[in-house]
Amino acid sequence: MTLPHKITKSYYLFPMFMAVVMFLMVRLTNDLPTHDNYFNHTGLFILSELISIMLLTYLGYFLTVKWVRVVLRNRIHPVVEYGVITVGILSATFLVVWLSHSVEHRPIRFNEVVPPGIIAVLVEVWIYLWLKTSEINRRYQESLLANERVRNEQLVTEMKLLQAQYHPHFLFNMLNTIYFSIHEDNADARNAVEHLSNLLRGQLYPGEGKVALARELSVLESYIELSRLRYGDKISVNVDISNYSYDAKIYPYMLLPLVENAFKHVGGAGLIEIHLRCDNQSLELHIRNTVDIHSVTPRPDGSGIGLTNLRRRLDIYYPEGGCMLDTGRNEGWFTAKLLLKI
Repeated sequence: MTLPHKITKSYYLFPMFMAVVMFLMVRLTNDLPTHDNYFNHTGLFILSELISIMLLTYLGYFLTVKWVRVVLRNRIHPVVEYGVITVGILSATFLVVWLSHSVEHRPIRFNEVVPPGIIAVLVEVWIYLWLKTSEINRRYQESLLANERVRNEQLVTEMKLLQAQYHPHFLFNMLNTIYFSIHEDNADARNAVEHLSNLLRGQLYPGEGKVALARELSVLESYIELSRLRYGDKISVNVDISNYSYDAKIYPYMLLPLVENAFKHVGGAGLIEIHLRCDNQSLELHIRNTVDIHSVTPRPDGSGIGLTNLRRRLDIYYPEGGCMLDTGRNEGWFTAKLLLKI
């Protein structure tokens, strides 16, 4: 995380300015009450105090910026938040006085530590609040920009969807026209158009949220029948769907990607087996298809585009669990198992 622009510009100059202010405050609170002349001290005393204040001011400024981020990230309790600052500044003040006094072997008096420490704490709290406010404003501006980007992306996506829907609607209407133009004796052609229309209807009107399982199975049946017409005797498909409740609902297009994957990568003996079990609590879909032993697709871990998209949708629809997708390849078979809670 980078420093705010306002902080970055003053990262080097501001601590130097504060070091001068702190030095003058320490001298005033120590010299005036005792009627002491600061320049009566040795040069080593003056140099050690100036250097130690400068170094500790820069270090304190850097640590304060880090502490602001820790507090905002972890929501530290105010007692701990300001307690750390107070202890740190008092310790730094004592260290400065001890270093300068040790040069002249002078004892440290109470009034030489406490007043400068109190002033240093007040100044540090002011700096801390300024840095914290700057960081909060920076994060707020970033969140506004992020939200604006999301809204723009949503508008672009919506426009693309609206543009893409024009052609499916036109195709859907044309398919209906073709269907009624085909002679009734040509059952295969009419069935193909009917199943294709059913698939297209599901894409045009996917619904919001969960949809009836019966509708999803109807789309699944249409896809299987069209694939049978396409591949003919090259592929043998066995479908076993147990009784299911018409009230059962699932999220749309959770089943079709696995069936599509089986037809896409079937090889070897050309066998596809589809088994679906559903009750009032869960749905299980088992699919396996033969693959060419020497083929490199599908990937053994099931990481193709279709399955990757399906896993992503499962993460979105079931953020707290309630689903499982397991895929693998073994002995000339590719298997996929999907478990969904109803």
